Amino acid sequence: MHKNIPKKNYIIKNENKITVTIFGLFLLGGSIFLFLSFSSFLFYWKKDQSQLIIFDKEIIAENLLGKIGAIVSHYFIHCGIGISALFIPVLLFFTGLKILFSKKNILDNFYKSIIYKFIFFSIWIPITCHLILPDKNYKGIFSGIFGFEIGNFLINLFGKIGLFILIVISISFYIIFLRIRKITIKKKYNS
Repeated sequence: MHKNIPKKNYIIKNENKITVTIFGLFLLGGSIFLFLSFSSFLFYWKKDQSQLIIFDKEIIAENLLGKIGAIVSHYFIHCGIGISALFIPVLLFFTGLKILFSKKNILDNFYKSIIYKFIFFSIWIPITCHLILPDKNYKGIFSGIFGFEIGNFLINLFGKIGLFILIVISISFYIIFLRIRKITIKKKYNS
C-alpha cells in the first residue's frame, strides 16, 4: 500500500476494480453464449420453434445451448431484429474487452465505429431482407418481426421501389458519413 492513500480508499478502489473485472468477464461470457445460441438457431430454428416449453423434461431442444439458447435466440432473432441480432454478441464482446482493458485507448475509436455500424445495420438489414427475400418461411429469420412490421409500413408508405430507393440513398449517406468521419480523424491525428 502507498503511504499517501488511506487504507479505506485503497480497499474501495480494489473492490471497484474487482467488480469491473467481473462485469467485463460477464459480458464476454454472455457474448459467447449469445453467439453460440444465435448461430445454432440458424440451423435448428424449425425444430426448436415448437420446443419452447421450458419446464417439460420430455422435450429436448436441438440448440447447442438447450432450451434457454433456443428461447433467447427465438426472441432476439425471430421476434426481434432478425439476422442483425448477431451484432449483439459482437457488441457485448467488444464492450467486455473495453471494460477489462479500459486504460488502453486502442479500442476507443474501434468501439465507437462498431456502435455506429450496429445501430445502422440493425435497422436497415431487417428491412432490406423483408423487401428482398421472397420466401415467407425464411423472412422470420432474416428480418424478424421488426423488419416485417417496419418493412410493411414503409412499403405501404413508399411502395417497394420507393423503399428500395430509400435504402440505397441511406446506405449512400452512411458511406459518405463514414468517409467524412475518416478524413476528419486523419486530419486530427496528422495535425
